[in-house]
Amino acid sequence: MVATPHALAGAFASRFARSPRGAVAAGVISHLALDRIPHTDYRLGNRKALVADFAAATLVTAVLARRHRLAASGAFGGVLPDLAMVAELRTGLRVTLPLHHANHTSIEPPVVIGVLTQIITAAALIAGFHRR
Repeated sequence: MVATPHALAGAFASRFARSPRGAVAAGVISHLALDRIPHTDYRLGNRKALVADFAAATLVTAVLARRHRLAASGAFGGVLPDLAMVAELRTGLRVTLPLHHANHTSIEPPVVIGVLTQIITAAALIAGFHRR
């Protein structure tokens, strides 16, 4: 999944937490759960997609944080495993990377289906956030 659905899932999961630490943990758990859904990611070298994705994730998080005090912490937890992965790839460390890759689904759907799963996931999370 890309950053926006992960941030949304983390923000949503934070609703079940009682503290910022709990919200970050809930976000990380939501990240691991979403990575099990077959999806398509853009390449890390695609700077335009990366900037647009993180801008959308930041905007959505800012809007949700106005409605729920722990949403920003949960959203941060939701993208934290991918931030750690990028840092590890850049530095050559392999701390969380093996677990992260092992947790990803091995199913690689066609791009249209892979993007559609992310859009549906994001829409379901937004709808779920507005129901309460």
